[in-house]
Amino acid sequence: MEEAYRGEVQTPILYGLRLYQWTAIASVLVGIIFTLLPIPRPFLEPVFGWNIVWAALVIGVFTFIAVGVDFPRSNVRFSRLV
Repeated sequence: MEEAYRGEVQTPILYGLRLYQWTAIASVLVGIIFTLLPIPRPFLEPVFGWNIVWAALVIGVFTFIAVGVDFPRSNVRFSRLV
């Protein structure tokens, strides 16, 4: 809907569509083709190990701190995003 209002006159137009619209159509078609390809799937058994637990904890703590924990008593820049 908004493509008619974009001011990108330098973008090539081919058969009434802009270049990025053609690449979007091509990516959808490639996705359809990849979805229809028959691929043999291996049978995987679930494996439990403590290294998986430690990796999950480390990544979880990093994500917990990086995504949205604010430290109310800290004076570091961006520490209190309230």
